[in-house]
Amino acid sequence: AFIDTARRLGKLAHPALPRVLRIIEANGTLYQLRPDRPGETLASLVARDGRAAPETVRTALVELSRALEQLHDAGLIHGGVSLATTWIAPDGTPFLRGIGAPATDPDPAAAPEQLADRPELTPATDLYRLAATLLHWLSGAPPATAEERLEARAADAPDPLVIETGDAGGGLDDALGRGLRLDPKRRPGSMEDWREALDRIDWRTRMARE
Repeated sequence: AFIDTARRLGKLAHPALPRVLRIIEANGTLYQLRPDRPGETLASLVARDGRAAPETVRTALVELSRALEQLHDAGLIHGGVSLATTWIAPDGTPFLRGIGAPATDPDPAAAPEQLADRPELTPATDLYRLAATLLHWLSGAPPATAEERLEARAADAPDPLVIETGDAGGGLDDALGRGLRLDPKRRPGSMEDWREALDRIDWRTRMARE
């Protein structure tokens, strides 16, 4: 699995994805040779600077969703998108690390389906995790977890998830809401569908305002 993931990554060229230069087998161990890339995690950035501007997060949404789209087309699922695995380069561009790495416990960005004993990960899982991560960045505070939301649903209580991004057009709010639907089948069908929905909503809002 380690070699297969590395080989598939080695064929991808998106700047937000890790580059694999070589696969090395030595001393009974497998290694991936990757170029070093400076930056800091979103966890560090949020802890220091707090919430981000909606336009900054919108740009990251588009860039990272395109990267994950390439990953999914290669038959891979990240499965661990979070503040800890999302990095920001010195020039402000986002990139991902930790593909295929074990998730942390507890995992605040976990998708509902990841709470099952034998979770089945799909592109919809990455979509939920990216939406949860970006909402955390936008608000400067962690949103309600999937576990808390499922518990509220089981108790017939209101969904504790709050999405208030401050985005004047409203498209970002709607996009994050679509990505954070508890049922994976009700989320956008792909990262491309997610981006297109965001653009269409903004267009309709702008036309109505004018």
